[in-house]
Amino acid sequence: MKNENYVLSNQPEYFVMGLPLLTEFGVVRPIKVKEYPKFQNEIEILKMQDWEIKDLLKKKIRGQGNEDLIIETLKNSTLLTCIQTNVGGLRVLYNNIFSKIVENYDDKLFLMRFRSQAEFDSFRLLLLDYNRISYTKWNPNPEIRAWEIKSLFMKKSKGVSIDFDSIFTSLCCVGLKPHDLNDLTICQFYGIFKRLELFKSYDTATLYKTVDAKDSIKVEEWFKSTIQKEADTLLEGSDALRDSNAFMKSSK
Repeated sequence: MKNENYVLSNQPEYFVMGLPLLTEFGVVRPIKVKEYPKFQNEIEILKMQDWEIKDLLKKKIRGQGNEDLIIETLKNSTLLTCIQTNVGGLRVLYNNIFSKIVENYDDKLFLMRFRSQAEFDSFRLLLLDYNRISYTKWNPNPEIRAWEIKSLFMKKSKGVSIDFDSIFTSLCCVGLKPHDLNDLTICQFYGIFKRLELFKSYDTATLYKTVDAKDSIKVEEWFKSTIQKEADTLLEGSDALRDSNAFMKSSK
């Protein structure tokens, strides 16, 4: 192993430093802002739970001769088993994703090192948290999921939508140059924006507090932690990227 500095998976407060992440499965490098557009399809795949991937694969293989056999295998096996045995090209798909961010990647051995579906999911979610990328844990029950989607839509409709352009241009307005932003990691990119948001909220709240006779305005400290337990904060993926086209592009 090279003599380098790393962060560990149990040190989320240090992810913002942009250092490689040392895991039991290898060293992972952070995704940079300038890479984000070309990583869109891979990120969408990483966000998906096992049942989502299986449903997507069923749509992809529709009309193929071995469709019934693959569907039966998907039904009776964990996603990890299907990946390790390359059902429907899943091993190729995930090798393509992990090889882009794991140093010294071995496409023959890496995926075989996972011992359970839970272990694989923990690694998958760690990669998202390490890069501070948003994901939603949808319920596999269609009726409950429909309620979750409706609830999320209502929640978003009451607030202001924050997208990549909003963050990028906001940071440019406070003095950061586009080329500087491009070299930031996604985690740093969002962390700086979130701190800016807290600064602005603090300044506004303290101003109104001076005329708040009823003491009804709550002032949040500008220096509080921006780390969230559930990664529900940055750049929600487009539903369009969850179709079979995204799946097939990522598997190339």
